[in-house]
Amino acid sequence: MGNNIFRRRHGIVGVKNSKSEKTTNPEPSSNNNETTETTEKPTNVNKPIDSHVSEGNNDVIKSSNSDETEGNNEANEPSNDQQTDKTVQSQISVDHNKVERKNDVNTSSGHNEPEETNESTIPSNSSRVEETNNSVSSHDPNEEIKINQENTTSRHNDLKRKVDSEASSSNFNESNKSGSSNISYSEDEPDLLEPVLKIEKHQNLINRLLGCVYGQALGDAYGLSTEFENRDDVAYKYPDRSKIIPFPDYILTGHNRRWTRGDWTDDTDQWILILETLTETNNDEPKEIVFAKKLKNWIRHGYSELGDYGGMGLGANVSQVVHFHDYVNDPLTASKTVWERGNRQAAPNGAVMRCSASAFVHFNDREKVISTTKLMCKTTHFDPRCIASCLAVCLTITYLLKEEFDQNDIESLINRVKKETIEILGDEFSDEHRELFLWHIDKERTLEELNLDESRSIGYTYKCLASGFYGLRSTRSFEKTLNDLIRYGGDADTNGAVCGTMYGARHGYKALPYLWLREMPFKKCKIIDCQSWNTSDRILPWESYIQLNDIQRPLGLTIDRSSLAHHHFAIGYFCFHSFMYDEARDAFNLAINIAPTFIEAHIGKMLACKHTLWSYTDFDCGLEAYNTIKLMLKTSNITLSSFQSSLLSTVYQWYANQSSITNGERAFLSSITNLSETYPNETDIRVLWGLSLLNVAFGQEFQGQIEPTPMMEAREIFKTVLRIEPNHPGALHYLIHAYDVNQVDIAEKATDYALTYNKTVLKLSHAQHMPAHIWMRTGAWLLAMSADRSAIQVSLALCATKLLNRSISISSIELESVLTQFNTTNQISSFLLCDAENRAHSTEWLSYSRLQTGDWLGSIALLNDLFIADNQSFLTPNHYLPFAYRTQARTIVDLFFWFPYSNQFLNKIQSLLAFNEKQSLILLSDNTTGWYPIWTEAGYRFADCLKLLTTFYMNKNTSDILSTIDIHLARFIILSNRTNSLSKYISNSILMMIPQILGIRHYINGLWQECLNELNTATQIESMLISESNSPTLIFARSSELFAMHLIIIYEQNKNQLVETNSSIYMLNGTETAIDKFPLIALKLYKKADQIAPNRAINTLGMARANAHLNRHNTAVGLYQQLSFQMTSSNNNDEYFLKEANDYLDQHSSAIHCSFSFILIFFSMCLFYF
Repeated sequence: MGNNIFRRRHGIVGVKNSKSEKTTNPEPSSNNNETTETTEKPTNVNKPIDSHVSEGNNDVIKSSNSDETEGNNEANEPSNDQQTDKTVQSQISVDHNKVERKNDVNTSSGHNEPEETNESTIPSNSSRVEETNNSVSSHDPNEEIKINQENTTSRHNDLKRKVDSEASSSNFNESNKSGSSNISYSEDEPDLLEPVLKIEKHQNLINRLLGCVYGQALGDAYGLSTEFENRDDVAYKYPDRSKIIPFPDYILTGHNRRWTRGDWTDDTDQWILILETLTETNNDEPKEIVFAKKLKNWIRHGYSELGDYGGMGLGANVSQVVHFHDYVNDPLTASKTVWERGNRQAAPNGAVMRCSASAFVHFNDREKVISTTKLMCKTTHFDPRCIASCLAVCLTITYLLKEEFDQNDIESLINRVKKETIEILGDEFSDEHRELFLWHIDKERTLEELNLDESRSIGYTYKCLASGFYGLRSTRSFEKTLNDLIRYGGDADTNGAVCGTMYGARHGYKALPYLWLREMPFKKCKIIDCQSWNTSDRILPWESYIQLNDIQRPLGLTIDRSSLAHHHFAIGYFCFHSFMYDEARDAFNLAINIAPTFIEAHIGKMLACKHTLWSYTDFDCGLEAYNTIKLMLKTSNITLSSFQSSLLSTVYQWYANQSSITNGERAFLSSITNLSETYPNETDIRVLWGLSLLNVAFGQEFQGQIEPTPMMEAREIFKTVLRIEPNHPGALHYLIHAYDVNQVDIAEKATDYALTYNKTVLKLSHAQHMPAHIWMRTGAWLLAMSADRSAIQVSLALCATKLLNRSISISSIELESVLTQFNTTNQISSFLLCDAENRAHSTEWLSYSRLQTGDWLGSIALLNDLFIADNQSFLTPNHYLPFAYRTQARTIVDLFFWFPYSNQFLNKIQSLLAFNEKQSLILLSDNTTGWYPIWTEAGYRFADCLKLLTTFYMNKNTSDILSTIDIHLARFIILSNRTNSLSKYISNSILMMIPQILGIRHYINGLWQECLNELNTATQIESMLISESNSPTLIFARSSELFAMHLIIIYEQNKNQLVETNSSIYMLNGTETAIDKFPLIALKLYKKADQIAPNRAINTLGMARANAHLNRHNTAVGLYQQLSFQMTSSNNNDEYFLKEANDYLDQHSSAIHCSFSFILIFFSMCLFYF
């Protein structure tokens, strides 16, 4: 017999043992009294006649080339589908290959429970019908009973399954095993779903979702025990109706012995295929084609990672459809054609058995449930009865999961589903089919009446549907409910699957029998998809370039310096803590390539999918990494430690709620806090704790707070870490962020951390850039420029090294010269894509620093690089373009402060505007979900207003200029409104641009009072802005300085007219103010701005001008000297910028000697203080 036994995971292909092989005839067109069975059956059931039932059992004529999947739904978490309730389903951690049970449910195993049923009893002396499969010889049922009774007796005291001994007693040929292992829970091993079930939020929903999944699998597995038996066979083998058919110690038959005990069948395998199809986000093909390909591949190969050589359990109808010509390219046509060739009579159960996956994924979107349910059904089953069955099941589960039902009035829900199903099908649903549909799911229907084991129609879709509604209505235990059902035999695994999924969706996972779930095999699956561009057994050139700095016990791991995998991991984690996410993932993949079960490397990949502090979460990336971990655990023999399990669960929180990033971040914070407190000696975990606090502090909840509480808590955590590990790159990095606030005295506290971090992480661009945050805040512009220049340089070198796979030295940051090293446009595009975000970010910041020292030519050179990168990278969307727009706008604004309302301004911006001849304005903000693109457009428009108004002022050319200004002003209102919910700071900053532009417009029209009114209004708005941590450091124009500049200009314009008369009077803040007070007011405004952002050239220029008008020549000389020194130190040799300072210094040479010592000391401090 051994040669004829088909085992589930071992790929022996044949025809599934089934009495249904003979059942290709229609369901009898009479009442249920037509039977060959010996038990008495009802003879007067008013059942409608289905004259079109042919091959109703079609899907249980199953070939054995249909393997069941990894058995479980966990790896297919619905978190990858955009319509899934990301909040809950991601938290479920439904692991791809394992059915588990929460161990706090005190449910009997059911072996000795008395029967409680209203159904007719099956006589214990029923005759046995022999097996009819030609490939399995007949055998004495008494022998089967004897064998299995021995097994069952031995397990009453120990319910843990021992696969080897069972195999021996069951004549299993274990030598055929290949690559798969079935492992039960150990006696004291906790249910891995316990943490999920303890989540307080959405607890009922989580319970029902898990119930839907595991009810399906367990009902399928339990039904296998009596599949293709008739009720007489079942009664003969299990004569005591007061006892539950044991699980998994049921009596083996020629059919069910092909599966490992406790395993499920193709019903749940195909359920998982649908789940995979609907949650797959990286495939643009139509879902029906995705499913068709998955189904055909499963038929051919099963799940090779489980040791399959082919699928097993495939229904005849599905087999015909799948093997139809061109099925994978047009599955709907194939399915319809097969149905029509059968005279539209076949209505088998192969679609309803798997359909609840559609409701599981899309339950939050009823229309999506309906569309996907119909689509997944039609890929193999085109008959309206099949569609109706699937719709009824999925709509019911949808409303159960959404809790749109009353537990005490389940019939109201059923009536609603009946009505909606009929309405959805409309004219497709004939009167005859509709009547049968209603008959089968009527509340008065009994299992006896369904004739589940009638040989010619055991696979009829409505019988399976009725089984599901029987489970839905049941208020008894799962064991009793399913036991009653499967005692009627027939297609018991399919009936059990649908019954179980509906029972579980109503009553939840906690209502499923704990011991039975633990007896289901622990499927292990290994799906590793590592992409690397060099598989040589060494550290790659780019990894060597990075110059790794050690972290003690990263993610709690003791580094083995002799391990290449550990070396890759250490590099990846080093990159992660420096926000070099692409490099981090590359290195983690290299580590996993060498050691596929390297759990810390897998968790590292998950971490690298979250761009903390940047308000970006790549859910697809994170969930893919998480699912890979879960799948990996199924194929390996490793067991996670408590610490590793907790860490994995913690990181998963970031991705568990796609509908609310904030909730995910809060959940992560709570979990990492507990983990840190549980393992206080793991300093690196404390760093992640601090990072999580900082991430929360950067959220919208704390808008308008310079130092929110989580930020201050994070600082203390990082400081504690540095006492133990002084050079931890993460702690140093995040402390810089924690002190990067718009208040000089606070930012100054991070100077030591910035210096240390700069020396600790030498070859990562973002790490080299980070100190610039502190240098900018404190006005150390030369240091800021040095940091960003270094960041660009190491970025260029790293990317060239990665692309060319050899060590590359870069001395110049001029992009055009670097691009000469590449031979093709594809190489250039790939190079520009590498580290694009960090390099563009540093380029923008370097440009800003150069402007603060008056080096506008240096800023233009960087702007040129950004436009080159945009033109040659071919990136979509235009990645570099926003950086270019902002850089261009700030340069124009800065030039306006230097040369207001002059031809010098217009002349100098011509070189800037030349870029726009090749690149017109592209609106980047219309479809954005973040504020940066909107901020970009606002800056672009603001700079354009300055250009247009100056042109109008100089040339008095009114052609369309003012109308264009009006368009910009209207757009500012729109942009401000769009950012109102994203960032109040940005929204008000854009709103502030309106009075700024109106003030300038009034000035050129000679309306000085109106000009001052508008600029004063803008200054008031500015004074109310509170720059929180996530606000842009690089602003476009400060209202206070714009106001001060116009006070000076108006004073100068009036000066010649006021020689012999009293000063003119203007209203400022409701107070009459003489114009000769304007320089003093302007000076105060400049000083206030300097306290917030010190040592900027345009501010120094403004203070020098104000002091000069106040005849404070010594102070003015000192400021002009400071300005001159700044510009010459930054290699700015533009004579027009130096002219004003040099002219003033020449005119007031007597004051130079007095101020020289002061200036020398001042600049020495600026250069060498840090």
